[in-house]
Amino acid sequence: MKIIYKLANLIAFTSLFMLMEGCAKEPTTVDSSGIPSNVKCVPTKLPSLIKSINLNDPNASAGSVPLVAVFKFAQDLETYEDAKCKTLKPNCSVMLNVQNATAKKVYFDYTVTYVAGGNTWEYQDYLILEPNKSEDIGVIAKNCGWINGGSNITVTTNNIIYQ
Repeated sequence: MKIIYKLANLIAFTSLFMLMEGCAKEPTTVDSSGIPSNVKCVPTKLPSLIKSINLNDPNASAGSVPLVAVFKFAQDLETYEDAKCKTLKPNCSVMLNVQNATAKKVYFDYTVTYVAGGNTWEYQDYLILEPNKSEDIGVIAKNCGWINGGSNITVTTNNIIYQ
């Protein structure tokens, strides 16, 4: 009888201990991205990427294609290295600065197009630039890919007016 009594006390004590241990831990929840709430996802900043593209006058004569502007792209990218955080999208920004490469005031429209695999985006605007001056356009895309690879980013224009 003493053995059964000791065994019952041991089972009761063990159950109470396990119950207390379970209560001491915070419950872990999972958010919409599938990441447990106790996992802290800290982005890793990658080195900035830079790419320049020359915009030539498409209306110039065949023998002479003058340079109108230089489009300078910069990209900041943060990614998540932790395997538990891989479901999060990288933080990304593409910034644009445009430099007038002529000695004249120019008016022009432009379209920036990015295509790489299934990732595409486009930005359209127009500029009025004084001779040899530049314009900081700011962030033109948040849905990024690698801007410095191959010919995945292009700049086109339909109309350039010189003054």
